[in-house]
Amino acid sequence: MASLSYNGYRFELFCTQAEGMLAKEMGFHWDYLKKCWWTGLVDIARVFVPWADGSAKAKFDEFNAQVNLSRATDANIVIPVPNGLSYLPFQKAGIAYAVSRPITLIADQMGLGKTIQTIGVINYDPTIKKVLVICPASLKINWGRELMKWIANKKLSGGFVYGNDFPDTDIVIINYDIVNKWRWKIDSIHWDLVIGDEIHYCKNTTSQRSRAVLGWISQSGKTSRPPIIADRRIYLTGTPILNRPIELWPLIRIADPEGLGSSFWGFAKTYCKAWEAPWGWDFSGCAVEKMSDLQQRLRAKFMIRRLKSEVLKDLPTKRRQIIPIPGGDRIAAVQQELLFYNQNNLELHIEEMELSRAIAEQEQVFADQQSYKEATLGLRTANKARFDKMASLRHATAIAKLPYVISYIVDMMEQEEKIVVFCHHRDLVEGLRKRFEGCCVVMHGGMKMPERQQAVDRFQNEAGVKLIIGTIGTMGEGWTLTRAAYVLFAELDWVPGKLNQCEDRLHRIGQQESVLIHHLVFDGSLDANMAKMLVEKQEKIEAALD
Repeated sequence: MASLSYNGYRFELFCTQAEGMLAKEMGFHWDYLKKCWWTGLVDIARVFVPWADGSAKAKFDEFNAQVNLSRATDANIVIPVPNGLSYLPFQKAGIAYAVSRPITLIADQMGLGKTIQTIGVINYDPTIKKVLVICPASLKINWGRELMKWIANKKLSGGFVYGNDFPDTDIVIINYDIVNKWRWKIDSIHWDLVIGDEIHYCKNTTSQRSRAVLGWISQSGKTSRPPIIADRRIYLTGTPILNRPIELWPLIRIADPEGLGSSFWGFAKTYCKAWEAPWGWDFSGCAVEKMSDLQQRLRAKFMIRRLKSEVLKDLPTKRRQIIPIPGGDRIAAVQQELLFYNQNNLELHIEEMELSRAIAEQEQVFADQQSYKEATLGLRTANKARFDKMASLRHATAIAKLPYVISYIVDMMEQEEKIVVFCHHRDLVEGLRKRFEGCCVVMHGGMKMPERQQAVDRFQNEAGVKLIIGTIGTMGEGWTLTRAAYVLFAELDWVPGKLNQCEDRLHRIGQQESVLIHHLVFDGSLDANMAKMLVEKQEKIEAALD
């Protein structure tokens, strides 16, 4: 009678010749020395569960338990948290998963709080006192702020790596592009935790950043470099596989060295359909029929991944986040805008400036009422010069922000989700359109109504249209954009009600997901102050209106 056993690293099937033909057809390999069929893939071995002995059944049970943990949406675990904050149930499950293993990949879909879960691990484990955070340059400040907000019961100092300065702090935040420069310093420090945010930045085994963070080993095994070492490592990405399975290899090699990562050629041939072309080996393929097994093995070893659809009941209907762009204080337009704002004490006049604009709009309706114009002339005259100058400065800042907005959208688009982008100035809309031409539609005041409707219809119905980019004034009212659940404000408006109207283009009947809203601002700029003030106002308004 046939029997299936597990010997520590593979399943072995002893069977008749006829049964062996089935095993071969299912993907088993023949071992000439032991005279048995074998496989390291649980999905293949499962076909022969009725023949499993105690060792194989135990492996199946262990595997299934780990896979279930990687899908968990709640956990019975007590995690310290600052007053006024709390973890959502699925975030607690993510923290519980990560604290139970030395290496974890948190691969939750964007917007589920991977950063918060990682900081939760720091809060849970009292031995974690020396932390290295590696992230894209655009997220360094955001990491600093989230750490300050969420760290509980610990007084950990933090610092950023800039230029020639490597801070002597408990938490060090560094961007991928300069890790190689500082690797000598990093290796001289004993880290309790290393965090690699947006780890898909290291998908290319030959890139400098990948080799600096995850290390590398040549196919011959003669040359190598170890990864950055720590007592615990947590890597984050919402897109573990961007284009092809081979992009996972740099992480798999160090996260599962005795399993999936034990053989480059085994992984490449099994999951990447590696073949020898006339110009050399091609690893760009994908064995679609093996992807389910690959996901199961990742989950069983080191990956936790939940989708928004799986935790929707726990998510608020809207989530807002301010994303500061580093280096705003070094940009002339930002400096001039903030200086003018402070010199003219404009914080006291924001409401007046907005009222002046509203009056100007109303004059077009009541143009024949001389008394109305006379009554409002004084207010308009007092604010017009300030308003015009401020508008000019804000326009300059918007243009300076364009390359950063483009970079951020490129990263967001890796999530394979549709995105709505709101701007204030038409030339910013046009600048984005030129960069994303072919996968975007736009909407602004210079377009006729049928053109606007056509843009909306294409965004809602065409899979290839990933972006709709429009002005707050034109796209912010009346339209239905429920095919997206992500909003990016490249620019802001003074009035929170207008931002609410923009958000509600997505958050309306027909929307099946929680809406995630990002405000992209220069750190320390007027926009940053405005965004904080506006989000606070929005939350107060919503609390009052329930």
